[in-house]
Amino acid sequence: MTLPMLIERRYFAVETLIWSSPTTTGNRPCKRRAHTTCVYNNRIYVFGGGDGLQALNDTFELDLATMHWSEIKTTGQIPLSRGYHTSNIFKSQMIVFGGSDGHECFSDVHVLDLGRFALSCTSNRSCIAKVQPC
Repeated sequence: MTLPMLIERRYFAVETLIWSSPTTTGNRPCKRRAHTTCVYNNRIYVFGGGDGLQALNDTFELDLATMHWSEIKTTGQIPLSRGYHTSNIFKSQMIVFGGSDGHECFSDVHVLDLGRFALSCTSNRSCIAKVQPC
């Protein structure tokens, strides 16, 4: 099974070069921009971004087998609301770096354990390490 790429809740099948808009169920994330997505274990994880009015720090999961959305209630040191950050998967962890809340830029690193949905911070200075105005 080839995983489709999620772009604005539309999917692109690489083998057939066809776009589709599949029906999903559950608690979908609000419309947003400047968020990140990562694929792990046949699920897409969406973190942060902004809705045009404010920066966000929520986390959602889309199960690609069932096409069901769930908001993930994380524990631990939850990152400040942000967009324009980066995120990557390493083993079973989603690693989030930097970003901005629209006023300040961040240099912190957060790690979300996708097995436990627990966050930790690995910044040298507290997880509220702001480096400069954007």
